[in-house]
Amino acid sequence: EWVVVLLGVDEFLVSPAFAHEHGFAQQWLPTVLDTLPSVDADIGVVEVVDHFVGGPVVHGKENAPLFERFRHISRKGHEIRPHLPIVRPGAVLQMGLALPRVRPGVDVVGVSSELLRVNHYVDLFSSRCQDCNVEDS
Repeated sequence: EWVVVLLGVDEFLVSPAFAHEHGFAQQWLPTVLDTLPSVDADIGVVEVVDHFVGGPVVHGKENAPLFERFRHISRKGHEIRPHLPIVRPGAVLQMGLALPRVRPGVDVVGVSSELLRVNHYVDLFSSRCQDCNVEDS
């Protein structure tokens, strides 16, 4: 019913509110979408913000999975703009790398990054995140 396309190998959809309880995204994403104020036929797009993740590698985790290796995020400017749309295919007229063009009468809603966000591991291939200095919980 919903489609999400991540744009890079260094991007992961996460839910700080649900991921610890429910594991992988396919298990918790329906629960997250069900918590939206009015998930009904009028909502066609859910806008999700991103957080840059990187900074110093956690000591002793140099060979650990990505989400254990990098535990610092940047809070600089990432609550302002949506990064990724989750869409109902019948609700959109056009998709590209940016936000979709929706059919008339279709609602677009945003979500809090504490509910749903994209972790963009910008330091995966090289050190690029100078502002990744806030420890993620």
